[in-house]
Amino acid sequence: MLDDSMTIVETQHKYAKDKFDPDGKKIRKKGETYSKKNKVHKKCATLFQKKVEDTKIENENWDVLCKYIEKLHDLTVIPKSNITRLKDLRAGFETKNGERIRKWRTGPDFSLMLDAYVLSELTIRNSLKNKLDGSNDVKSINYCISIMIGKLNEAFVRRRNRERQVQEQKLNKEVTIIEEISYTPKKTNSNDISDFL
Repeated sequence: MLDDSMTIVETQHKYAKDKFDPDGKKIRKKGETYSKKNKVHKKCATLFQKKVEDTKIENENWDVLCKYIEKLHDLTVIPKSNITRLKDLRAGFETKNGERIRKWRTGPDFSLMLDAYVLSELTIRNSLKNKLDGSNDVKSINYCISIMIGKLNEAFVRRRNRERQVQEQKLNKEVTIIEEISYTPKKTNSNDISDFL
């Protein structure tokens, strides 16, 4: 039962895997959408929707990063320890009283990690070929993640410069539009007395 301060927010989700009944008949398919209803305070509903959207974008970026890593290392599945390392990098850590405390989304996001991977792709391919002899075990993937971490700052600077350029282009378009609108030709001076009346 809802009180006056609560509301129901409906969100859309996708199934992560197929589900079968005991007879072996498929009940639902992977990727099928379903709706879920959540009870939320009315004043928190917009914040909740924003959080759901952010999580959806985060999951999509994670999928793109995983597919890129699988393709780069010629894997079918990324080992769990490497996934943990990437997720911990995304979460960010803080040290308090000598203990590592996991934060929530304070590290670099997955799209930035992907940009760093793309920047360091030549170095990674070279090290896989020459140094690691083409191996794709946990240690070699960790080595490549370390190379990627070294390029995170450069990827961040490039992203920030791209955003600045986009903002400058928008400002330049706005300035030209304002100039076009505000320009009015000067009136020629005529000696007509009716202008003063």
